[in-house]
Amino acid sequence: MSILLFTAPNEAIPPLGTNARQYLDLLALGEVKENDAMVLFNGNQRSPIQDLGGDRYCNWFIRPIENEQGVIIARKLNERHFSGDKQLDADARKERKRTLKECSHKQAKQGRIREKKAFQERAEAQKEFFLSLGVAANDEQKNTAKKY
Repeated sequence: MSILLFTAPNEAIPPLGTNARQYLDLLALGEVKENDAMVLFNGNQRSPIQDLGGDRYCNWFIRPIENEQGVIIARKLNERHFSGDKQLDADARKERKRTLKECSHKQAKQGRIREKKAFQERAEAQKEFFLSLGVAANDEQKNTAKKY
């Protein structure tokens, strides 16, 4: 961890006692097996990974390691974080940030494209739901009863 502390910006190091810090400490030792992380973080290892890889902790570049079927079996820090060179560390962070922002932009575009269809689907589902409730006591109805 000492080389990471030397090259990383101060704000990139999570506080002691946080899941993000615990995960970073594991990454500092080498590969983190997905099964081990799942047990250690009770299946919630995604949150510290996102925290470390996001803006909050200056975009640590965490690389997934996949098996032949494309399933993530482990993760490790990009080698440039261990270089001892502040510029190489910064370059890894810039690359991670660029990838993160490209993904964010793509998701935003997909959401915008799907918004109209989702609105229509929601309106149809609401209509079906309210129709299934039947006639309410205060709804206007044709009065078939005789008036006296």
